[in-house]
Amino acid sequence: MVILDFLYLEKFFKTHIMRKLGSLMFFLGIFAIILNFVGRVPRLLMWIYTWGETVAWVIKIAFIVVGAVLYFMGSSGESEEASSEG
Repeated sequence: MVILDFLYLEKFFKTHIMRKLGSLMFFLGIFAIILNFVGRVPRLLMWIYTWGETVAWVIKIAFIVVGAVLYFMGSSGESEEASSEG
């Protein structure tokens, strides 16, 4: 019984939580880049500018890349689940 619950939680984490976290990181990175061009900085990301503009750009791009990877890893977990059921 405990093993079945663990497997369900693992599938839930791979599909739902990873996709939501990935999409949040992706859109936060895009949002930060767009607001940077307007001259605004989200309060949540103000800390990345303490090391300078170049490091801030690296962190914003890393948010986008890691977010996309998490999103697609969650999507692949969903397709694996569908293929194992069929």
